[in-house]
Amino acid sequence: QSRPLPRETANASRQAEQHLEKRWTMSCDDTPSVKVDGRVPLSPVPGRGDLMLVDWLRSEAVGERAPKVACREGVCGACVVQVNGVALCSCLLPAWECSESVIRTARSLSGSSGGAASASTEASSCRPSSSRDPASSPSSMPSACAQISGLQPAAAALVRHGGSQCGYCTAGAAIILDDAASARRACSNASAVADVEECLLDGLLCRCTGYRGLLEAARELFSETEAPATQPQPQRPAGPWTGGCRLQSAEELLASWRRENVRLCAGGTSLGVLRALGGGGVSRGPCTELLEQVERRLTDEQDASARCSLLRTAGELRSCELLHDEEMRVGGAVTLTEWMGALRSGSHGWWCAAVADHLRRVANPAVRNAATLGGNLHLFAGVLCQPARSDLIVLLITLRARVRVRQRHDARLRTVSLSDYCHEAATDERTPLERYVAPRLLIESVLVPLRWPDPAATSPPRLWTRRLSSRGVNNTAEAVAASVCCGDGESSVAAAPVVVALRSRPQLLLVSSVEDQVARGLDACSRRLLGGLLAQRRSFASTATVTPPSPPSNLERAVGVRAAPGVPNERWRPRLDAHLQASGRCTYSGDLAVVHAAGTLHGAPVLSSRARSLFLGVNTERAVRAVAGARFLGAADVPGENSAFPVSDLCAADEPLFLPVGERTSFVGQWLGVMVARSAAEARRAARLVHVLYRSVNDDDQRTMEKHVESSAGQDEKRTAVHKANTLTEDKEEQDANATAIDGKGHRDGDERSAVLSVEEAEERGSFLASQSGGVSLMPPVRTCTPAELQAELARCEVVASGEVHTAAQAHFHLESQVAVACPEDGGQRLRVYSSTQDPRGVQCSVASALGLRAAAVEVEAIRLGGDFGGKGPRSLPVAVAAAVIAAVCGRAACLQVDRQTELLSQGRRHGMRARYTCGGDRDGRVRALQVDLLLDGGSSTDTSLLVANVALMNADAAYYVSHFEVGARVARTNLPTSTAMRGFGQPQATFATEVALCAFAAKAGLAPEEVRTRNLFGAASGTDVTPYGQRLADGGCTLCTTWRTLLRESEFAERRAAVDRWNAEERARQSGRWRGLAAVPLKYGVGYVPPALNQAAACVHALYADGSLVISHGGVEMGQGIGTKLAAVAAEVLGVLGMRAEDVRVAPTSTATVANALPSGASVACDLNARAVASACHQLRERLMPLCGPDYRPSYEAWCSLLSRAFFAQVHLSAISLGLYDEQADRFDESHSGPAAAPLRWDWRTCRGSPYRYFTYGAAAAEVEVDVNTGEVELLRVDALCDAGDSLNPALDIGQVEGAFVQGFGLFMSENPDAPEQRGSALCYSVPGVRNVAHQLNVRLLSPAERAPSGEEGHRRSYSGQRAKSVGEPPLSLACSVYFAAVDAIRAARQRSGEDASEFVMPSVPLTASAVRDLVPI
Repeated sequence: QSRPLPRETANASRQAEQHLEKRWTMSCDDTPSVKVDGRVPLSPVPGRGDLMLVDWLRSEAVGERAPKVACREGVCGACVVQVNGVALCSCLLPAWECSESVIRTARSLSGSSGGAASASTEASSCRPSSSRDPASSPSSMPSACAQISGLQPAAAALVRHGGSQCGYCTAGAAIILDDAASARRACSNASAVADVEECLLDGLLCRCTGYRGLLEAARELFSETEAPATQPQPQRPAGPWTGGCRLQSAEELLASWRRENVRLCAGGTSLGVLRALGGGGVSRGPCTELLEQVERRLTDEQDASARCSLLRTAGELRSCELLHDEEMRVGGAVTLTEWMGALRSGSHGWWCAAVADHLRRVANPAVRNAATLGGNLHLFAGVLCQPARSDLIVLLITLRARVRVRQRHDARLRTVSLSDYCHEAATDERTPLERYVAPRLLIESVLVPLRWPDPAATSPPRLWTRRLSSRGVNNTAEAVAASVCCGDGESSVAAAPVVVALRSRPQLLLVSSVEDQVARGLDACSRRLLGGLLAQRRSFASTATVTPPSPPSNLERAVGVRAAPGVPNERWRPRLDAHLQASGRCTYSGDLAVVHAAGTLHGAPVLSSRARSLFLGVNTERAVRAVAGARFLGAADVPGENSAFPVSDLCAADEPLFLPVGERTSFVGQWLGVMVARSAAEARRAARLVHVLYRSVNDDDQRTMEKHVESSAGQDEKRTAVHKANTLTEDKEEQDANATAIDGKGHRDGDERSAVLSVEEAEERGSFLASQSGGVSLMPPVRTCTPAELQAELARCEVVASGEVHTAAQAHFHLESQVAVACPEDGGQRLRVYSSTQDPRGVQCSVASALGLRAAAVEVEAIRLGGDFGGKGPRSLPVAVAAAVIAAVCGRAACLQVDRQTELLSQGRRHGMRARYTCGGDRDGRVRALQVDLLLDGGSSTDTSLLVANVALMNADAAYYVSHFEVGARVARTNLPTSTAMRGFGQPQATFATEVALCAFAAKAGLAPEEVRTRNLFGAASGTDVTPYGQRLADGGCTLCTTWRTLLRESEFAERRAAVDRWNAEERARQSGRWRGLAAVPLKYGVGYVPPALNQAAACVHALYADGSLVISHGGVEMGQGIGTKLAAVAAEVLGVLGMRAEDVRVAPTSTATVANALPSGASVACDLNARAVASACHQLRERLMPLCGPDYRPSYEAWCSLLSRAFFAQVHLSAISLGLYDEQADRFDESHSGPAAAPLRWDWRTCRGSPYRYFTYGAAAAEVEVDVNTGEVELLRVDALCDAGDSLNPALDIGQVEGAFVQGFGLFMSENPDAPEQRGSALCYSVPGVRNVAHQLNVRLLSPAERAPSGEEGHRRSYSGQRAKSVGEPPLSLACSVYFAAVDAIRAARQRSGEDASEFVMPSVPLTASAVRDLVPI
């Protein structure tokens, strides 16, 4: 006998069966249809196996560009759409599966149809966040009502709470929130509600906002959502799989499965896993090969609906039921979400709640809505033979589950244990592709016992599970463990071993202690992790009741204050385009119609898989045979200069666009050329099929080869010379074996000299970048005394601390990957380029140089960027140049968009850095001498490394005055991807080094680090406000001490310090292994480019007399910082006295045709300088119009329109252009400030003395953490941040920038390392902070005018910019190191309780990952 599970699961099966009957009665001539946002596309869904839903939606046939392509792994959330009412990742869902479906994108949230009632009818639609300080925030955002009119609640909430910056992920976020609200309304019990709130936004990666605005929007949305009803509610549709072109009954599905040319498809999420584990196709491995073969097979299936049968419609595979109350039967096609619902629907077994809790940490809701139980088991055990990568296998083996399987060509069912199934799959000698598309076994269902078969058990069994990952969810797990506990005490621990899955091992481990034979065979790091898991298991078993410490749900995170006291209410404005972002109507470069037009060509880079090897050419025979019309373009095809940076204001031209034949590769991932095809998918496929020929050479062989090759005149002769000088191995397998790399970075077995992969190796071999390149020179050491005086002072110090600390690199991970579109015009004489770049002028000049054109023949437009952080500065140039080369050579429009995996491998990152320090001072905490030596990892080419090193030199003083100071820097050349500009531009690494030095000094002196920081702040004593390079901070109004004291007071630092000490002194901290730490750091940040010529910007303002509107064209680029919104506010402030309204302003996209010679938007000066330019231009217009006003003029919209009309007919020029500069003349319109003028910008490169910065930004932050030393996990409890943003133009945007920068800094200091093998090459593996890394309590405040102007300080009155605001884009990132120091504080407390000497503690390197924490604290 059997009985079905209640409501949720049973309803899903009934719906499937009812729909099956309905579809089966339809005639064969019926054409299935699909609706997208309420409309039927002109063409039906194609039956191609390789076409994903996101690509079909964005195609020319449908034209729906709201879902974005960012990762293609189901991780980021930018592509999420609703299919039949369920949120799914459209990048993983084949388009043919969605026949007969209703699809909703974020565009459907822009109207009142569908979903809940329109938000425009709500009287309280513009109220501020409930957590915002009411005393310092407006009661409403003035222009929010106009923006949210007509928006659905989810989109409207995002607009109100600043839930978007760059906006690339906002459309997906809106759908996720809308789906979560619907799911919450459908919940029938409190446990299901908790699941929704716990998993909220787990499937979203946002690099801009810091998640605060998103969570505020969710809280408002959920507060307006009905509470769970006690009566049964209509159930949501079970999923999109309610129909198909070839829908069949269960028996016919199984009959078709027995034919060799038909494969069964369930959730389809395996492609995302293969892309993630494949490493981007550069580091060859089983997953890479399998992914290529699967995609090739899918492409070859012209009628995928006939070749792929839909398992999801088979009734017995979709059901859950209880068998004789002895075990639960779960169908193989049941999704993880459906199984979670079944487990929450009643008290079925002792393990149900624990399994449901664990499942909500697997993947994310949009993936769980599609992923099936059988598919997961088949992929990891049956195909990859890596059961340790599956959470479900760990859980089910622990519970002694069995599987019912059906043999291919055999209708009989047999039941085997899951362990036997894994073993049987591992003995299958077929290739992974054969196992993937033609499995011998079909998992019909999984049987999980409801009673624990242990007669010796003395108490009811309890299930313990743990999952360790850097984001907590939505990425690969470092370890998964599970165990059953029957009883209390050590006896239960010994009786029930732990099933453990480690990321470093493909097979599962069954251990009871670290002394087991299996455990002794592990490396030290794995044994330490295993010991921590066993310690947690022991703690769980020793308690009679289950009371594990649980963090708050996602909905409860980031609760706190957002405030800007003293700022007028009207400045709290949402972004101008926030409503477009939330409803998916914003256009990015990759959304343009020309990208998706039939005649547009697409490119994909061909990457090197080896470093320090001779590039002999490519064999494209396989690629051309597989992809019709594919073509390879390399260095010989570039019409002009083959340089990645032919013309750049910041970079040296020492990197080729495409590596010429006969040259040596520099790093794994270097561009060798591009494959061109008719679609992006075909281009990527062709690029992976290109066979690259190499030869390993040492330095002597390389020099001989270069001389021989240089004697050849042409490219063809050069290739011939290379082939004559080498013996080629044409066999691919032998060639691949010859190219095998150790850990994928370029090491090769048998090389006499391996690649240089660290700054230590570079230092040992003398591999450094030239100190002068491309007009940029590396500065000499910055010092306040001679070296001899410094050493003498150190000798006199009472306390001296020395050491070194490493800072790893960091990937930009902007969700919109690098993209450029090039369109030839006038027969190829002109070229229009749409580029996602922050340097349109650099793209213009570089494209012209590469094509042999004049710069005036190239027009570049940057619409908006989907994230940047410096990654779309120099590194955007080669992408745009490559697209332009394709367009010029082929004579057609061309698009090149780099996929996520390629971008992580080859597109640059933050500079890694090693810092050696010696810090000396007195025992009272006064630092008297500090020496710092910085060694930066510049990667394989110069790029911006010399400028970054210079910025690091000038910011190594951090926020402290030291009388005897010296800092020097060198830049190492390594065989790693080029390091480039990134948010902070060297300042975070250099500042962090000095903070580490002070902490080490404080430990030796026996003082608290905050006490040492307070004593040595700039301005803390008379004469201590001068930087090592001679600039006086008081000239710009130094608020550093005010900010620091205010932060310590408002964060209640002293009281919390005592509370943390009490916590760590209690026995529960030692028993649980959870220790707390607290730290605070100050910030001083110089704003602007050091070369004065780069501190300029231009803007053009046009007043249109027809309707009074205003158009602003400027040289800045919108990348999420809100420059357009701020410039519109500046124009409204200047011209508002004449009646112009803020809503009359339109900010045009940045184009070289409207504003020429614009410099890159970076260094936190874009808003500053462009605001000055716009203010100056608007003042020009105002001065021209004032004579026409007359004495009776009353400002109003009608009067403004009339004024412009009179001016036009009076032949008054209604356009104005101006240049924004940092000088006194630029401040002449700053009428409200009359303080002393600052010293002019000046800098002497020879002596490193002068005043390079117009002003400094100041800030401070305090962080409190809880560290689990058993597992290494760090939970961020509270963050308080205080920043000086000057007279903020828009506090909502500025606070959002602070929060986003802080979370990005958390990734730098705590989780991200692109060189770590476990994080390379995919979004699933790379540890970008997620919503679960956000602090429980987050308080962010801007300094008030009264705090910026204390009595007696006159310097504050100097004008900071045209509108008296300070930049906040980059500075707050450094404040995130407070989390690192708080974690170090907790680790020190744990070590002290273990008997370790705190003064001998060595400061750990960055990032302080979980494995690093475990290594620092012995068990």
